[in-house]
Amino acid sequence: MAHPAGVGHGLNLQDGGHIVVWYGPMYDLELDEQFNDRLHRQGQRSATTSVIYLVAEGTVEQDAMAALREKADGQNAMMAAIRARLKKYRDMEV
Repeated sequence: MAHPAGVGHGLNLQDGGHIVVWYGPMYDLELDEQFNDRLHRQGQRSATTSVIYLVAEGTVEQDAMAALREKADGQNAMMAAIRARLKKYRDMEV
Protein backbone atom coordinates (compact mmCIF):
# COMPACT_ATOMS: atom_id res chain seq x y z
CA MET A 1 0.00 0.00 0.00
CA ALA A 2 1.39 3.37 -0.95
CA HIS A 3 0.29 6.88 -1.81
CA PRO A 4 1.10 7.87 -5.42
CA ALA A 5 2.48 11.26 -4.39
CA GLY A 6 5.02 9.51 -2.18
CA VAL A 7 6.21 6.80 -4.55
CA GLY A 8 5.29 8.08 -8.00
CA HIS A 9 8.78 9.39 -8.73
CA GLY A 10 12.11 7.65 -8.36
CA LEU A 11 10.92 4.32 -6.98
CA ASN A 12 11.14 1.14 -9.05
CA LEU A 13 8.53 -1.43 -8.14
CA GLN A 14 8.98 -3.89 -11.00
CA ASP A 15 10.36 -6.44 -8.52
CA GLY A 16 7.60 -5.80 -6.01
CA GLY A 17 4.56 -6.92 -7.95
CA HIS A 18 2.52 -6.43 -11.07
CA ILE A 19 -0.92 -5.34 -9.86
CA VAL A 20 -2.02 -1.93 -8.65
CA VAL A 21 -5.52 -1.33 -7.32
CA TRP A 22 -6.73 2.25 -7.09
CA TYR A 23 -9.41 2.40 -4.41
CA GLY A 24 -9.87 6.13 -4.97
CA PRO A 25 -8.92 7.61 -8.35
CA MET A 26 -7.47 11.11 -8.35
CA TYR A 27 -7.62 14.04 -10.73
CA ASP A 28 -3.82 14.24 -11.17
CA LEU A 29 -2.87 12.54 -14.45
CA GLU A 30 0.88 12.86 -13.80
CA LEU A 31 0.70 11.04 -10.45
CA ASP A 32 -1.61 8.41 -11.91
CA GLU A 33 0.69 7.68 -14.85
CA GLN A 34 3.93 7.91 -12.87
CA PHE A 35 2.71 5.55 -10.17
CA ASN A 36 1.38 3.02 -12.68
CA ASP A 37 4.63 3.18 -14.63
CA ARG A 38 6.58 2.22 -11.50
CA LEU A 39 5.23 -1.31 -12.07
CA HIS A 40 5.11 -1.40 -15.85
CA ARG A 41 8.74 -0.87 -16.80
CA GLN A 42 11.79 -2.61 -18.17
CA GLY A 43 12.76 -5.50 -15.93
CA GLN A 44 9.19 -6.42 -14.99
CA ARG A 45 9.25 -10.16 -14.37
CA SER A 46 5.53 -10.75 -14.76
CA ALA A 47 4.05 -11.16 -18.22
CA THR A 48 1.42 -8.50 -17.60
CA THR A 49 0.89 -5.51 -15.39
CA SER A 50 -2.66 -4.90 -14.19
CA VAL A 51 -4.02 -1.50 -13.18
CA ILE A 52 -7.44 -1.76 -11.55
CA TYR A 53 -9.65 1.17 -10.59
CA LEU A 54 -12.48 0.57 -8.11
CA VAL A 55 -15.23 2.93 -9.22
CA ALA A 56 -18.86 2.82 -8.09
CA GLU A 57 -21.60 4.00 -10.41
CA GLY A 58 -23.05 7.42 -9.74
CA THR A 59 -20.10 8.62 -7.64
CA VAL A 60 -17.48 11.32 -7.89
CA GLU A 61 -14.99 8.58 -8.79
CA GLN A 62 -16.68 8.36 -12.20
CA ASP A 63 -16.04 12.08 -12.63
CA ALA A 64 -12.39 11.60 -11.65
CA MET A 65 -11.95 8.80 -14.19
CA ALA A 66 -13.58 10.91 -16.91
CA ALA A 67 -11.28 13.82 -16.04
CA LEU A 68 -8.21 11.55 -16.23
CA ARG A 69 -9.29 10.25 -19.65
CA GLU A 70 -9.86 13.79 -20.95
CA LYS A 71 -6.47 14.91 -19.67
CA ALA A 72 -4.77 11.87 -21.22
CA ASP A 73 -6.57 12.46 -24.54
CA GLY A 74 -5.44 16.09 -24.59
CA GLN A 75 -1.88 15.16 -23.70
CA ASN A 76 -1.78 12.44 -26.37
CA ALA A 77 -3.15 14.85 -29.00
CA MET A 78 -0.49 17.40 -28.10
CA MET A 79 2.30 14.80 -28.33
CA ALA A 80 0.98 13.60 -31.71
CA ALA A 81 1.01 17.19 -33.00
CA ILE A 82 4.59 17.70 -31.78
CA ARG A 83 5.72 14.44 -33.41
CA ALA A 84 4.05 15.44 -36.69
CA ARG A 85 5.75 18.84 -36.60
CA LEU A 86 9.14 17.28 -35.88
CA LYS A 87 8.68 14.82 -38.72
CA LYS A 88 7.77 17.67 -41.06
CA TYR A 89 10.96 19.56 -40.15
CA ARG A 90 13.11 16.43 -40.46
CA ASP A 91 11.64 15.71 -43.90
CA MET A 92 12.44 19.28 -44.98
CA GLU A 93 16.10 18.83 -44.01
CA VAL A 94 16.61 15.81 -46.27
